Amino acid sequence: MSLAGCNLHLAQRLHGVSLQLSQGEVTAICGPNGAGKSSLLSALAGIVPLDQGEVRLDQDLMGRLPLDDRARRVGFLPQQAELAWDLSVETLAGLGRLPWSLGPEAHRQAIDRAIADMQLEPLRRRPLSRLSGGERARAMLARVLAGEPCWLLADEPLANLDLAHQLALLAHFRKLAGQGLGVVLVLHDLAQAMNHADRVVVLKDGQVLADGPPDQALDEAVIEQVWGVKARWLGDAGGKALVI
Repeated sequence: MSLAGCNLHLAQRLHGVSLQLSQGEVTAICGPNGAGKSSLLSALAGIVPLDQGEVRLDQDLMGRLPLDDRARRVGFLPQQAELAWDLSVETLAGLGRLPWSLGPEAHRQAIDRAIADMQLEPLRRRPLSRLSGGERARAMLARVLAGEPCWLLADEPLANLDLAHQLALLAHFRKLAGQGLGVVLVLHDLAQAMNHADRVVVLKDGQVLADGPPDQALDEAVIEQVWGVKARWLGDAGGKALVI
């Protein structure tokens, strides 16, 4: 299964972006503020209408897929996820099952698995208003994971998380990709993208400036061209640090 965006154009946000994404990989989308990262992720999820171009899930046009079909296949976590009701963690995770019509046992197992994966079991009955920012972020992701999508698109999923939970979540994304999911993440931390992604797409001013393995897409010349800073990488593959 593949997710493809061809010649995506959004006025003042994306300009002729074309990508072919594959399941089983962790793809990081990086770039400076205003580069179009969130716009690209939203376009791939079919959330925003395009001025030009198309997004296909396999051979299906994303915009023509029934909403429940799209929701079963693509899980999307926006940068700012808000809810009007003060739900418990368990109830929130259960919302991820709405596109499915399976039996109650299948729903329960999926919800329990998502809560456990996000290390939220002790908090499953706590309302969102009583969670920290990091706990709330993990609860929002549990809702997406409970839907058991084929694709996980997450916009800055590591924001508000402490270092231990960031590393645990990155390891979980790697596990999901190993199970055959397509994982696409917007990341600001270039070291995390370098060390944990299979592929990095670098945007600047709504266009793709680099696309490939992390050590190529985030080499020192690209960093200087895109972010305007001189930097160098230290350390070995999987444990590199960026020195500015």
